[in-house]
Amino acid sequence: MTSLSAALTGLRTVRRDTVRRLAGLPPETVTRSAPWRGATSDVRFLLLRLADDDLMRTVRLQIGLAGVGHAPTEAHRILAATATVRGRLMGSLIGLAEDGFEQGWGDNEWSVRRVLGHIVATDRRYLIGTRYAVERARSGGTGPLRPPDSALPDRQGLAESEGTMAEVVARMAAMHDERIAALAGLGAADLDAPTNWMLWDLDVRFRLYRFTEHDREHLVQLRKTYSAIDAVPTEPQRILEEAAAARGGLEALVIGLEDGTTAADRAIAILAEAAESEREITDTVIKAMG
Repeated sequence: MTSLSAALTGLRTVRRDTVRRLAGLPPETVTRSAPWRGATSDVRFLLLRLADDDLMRTVRLQIGLAGVGHAPTEAHRILAATATVRGRLMGSLIGLAEDGFEQGWGDNEWSVRRVLGHIVATDRRYLIGTRYAVERARSGGTGPLRPPDSALPDRQGLAESEGTMAEVVARMAAMHDERIAALAGLGAADLDAPTNWMLWDLDVRFRLYRFTEHDREHLVQLRKTYSAIDAVPTEPQRILEEAAAARGGLEALVIGLEDGTTAADRAIAILAEAAESEREITDTVIKAMG
């Protein structure tokens, strides 16, 4: 039986192939005729199906999981929001060329490379801080609220920004999966654990929300950067960005599921269905290109 991890890996592999094959479509080709369900539609509609179909599968999976008694915890729900926003952020990179990835602009403004490196480093810092707070609370709640600075990577993320664009993006994805795996098991008492963020003494619950909030802050920054460097996405690229956001929402539902359970089996089946459907849509679009 396929594991949940393998199903996710397979689905992500299909999406990378989809982006590779479709992100460069000339905008004028979206009106070309293409078949759908025994009638004629167009390429634009088929591209939009990538997000629309994932939305439908998300609802089906929500219903299916509830039907077998799966109830996501508060930590699962917070991390699900993180997965959705991360999907939107990663989707915004579709169509960005290597020179745009490197291009600086304005006074004290970061290139896309620097923004992504900072995001990876901050994810690591947040994860270390969250784990420290949970372990501190579980062991009696004594000692400083924060881990020592020496235990944290530099927030600038220079080391994390090194490599090709593909390598940096892969580093972001790996860090995202690591934080989900590390934090999905937190219980209600863990979320109440005291911690410190910046100038404020708060709780671990707030720290979990910070993953999403930090991504949202830098998604805005990235969009500002794209505008400044004239990295304007085409219509097909904008549609693929929406598909990435929808895919993040679908992946969010598998957080906390365990292999060998009925809930995981239902999720695996839907992920496999999504992969097969996406391959068919991509092949149909390519065929419509002639």
